[in-house]
Amino acid sequence: MAQGGVTSWLAGWDTQRSLRIDDWGAWWAAVTRPLALGEFAAIVVTGLLAWGLTARLQRKWVGAGGQPGIVLGQRGVDGVLFPLLWLGRPGARAWSGCAGTTMRR
Repeated sequence: MAQGGVTSWLAGWDTQRSLRIDDWGAWWAAVTRPLALGEFAAIVVTGLLAWGLTARLQRKWVGAGGQPGIVLGQRGVDGVLFPLLWLGRPGARAWSGCAGTTMRR
């Protein structure tokens, strides 16, 4: 990609846009919609499942005489497996193109 391609890509960005919340009522209404609450719950549940699985695997691995490594880490959550499990499942769903679709009969 040439320099012109990068600058034309960046030209579409609005640099004057702010992330400041001007209307707290509208923000709260948007955040407390059922879809937003469901997404938040899915993030929390996925994180708890990833934490539980990696902590259990790490305890079993060390209990069996294995050395903590980069995959499981020292405490389970500081290894590579925890963020892969936490972010991998929703990310794979989003990248597969089935995010936001429902199965109908």
